[in-house]
Amino acid sequence: MYYDQQAFRKDWVSRFGDQRFCFSGEFAASLDLPGEAAVFLTEMGLPRSVPPYLYFASGKNDENGSRLAAGRLKDFLPGHPNENAIVIGTDDAGSYIVLDPTQNYAVVLLEYDDSFRPVFMNTSLWEMARCLLAYADFIKMLSRENGEEAWEDATCSEQQLADLREVLWEIDPPCVENGFWKQELDAYNNIDPDFD
Repeated sequence: MYYDQQAFRKDWVSRFGDQRFCFSGEFAASLDLPGEAAVFLTEMGLPRSVPPYLYFASGKNDENGSRLAAGRLKDFLPGHPNENAIVIGTDDAGSYIVLDPTQNYAVVLLEYDDSFRPVFMNTSLWEMARCLLAYADFIKMLSRENGEEAWEDATCSEQQLADLREVLWEIDPPCVENGFWKQELDAYNNIDPDFD
């Protein structure tokens, strides 16, 4: 699927504005990030928080409201087999969101409830960001069409869920086949035929 990266950049910045954490070039270099990841984290930045209950880390020297500072996993979970992964965030359950150097810096969730087992999230930061925007649009649509509580109640129609699945697949096909986004989609167990 083609997308206009400049339009995406504008959309990302307009939605999150000063609620983004941008790493300094020096901090990104200290983490030995590859080019695309470094560009994303220094120019685009990560939102402080975004559905579904994700919270992103600031650069190590930033003190602007982040739940944690980014860094190597070994500083958070000494002895973890993937200690060189880079922690960029967390979820509301205490899991870590990391960039995994053993998977070409894919975004991976280390699930707290499962001994920090790695769960694939997205192929890259760029795909994760696009999926987050698509998910935010999905939540707005649910609220508008199904009521304010639809997202929190995980209530939607089969068609609404199929539409989200298709959008996520167009962005990053592996993300809907297994891992974090598949789990998120599977959480919509309250398929309501009245919304069709």
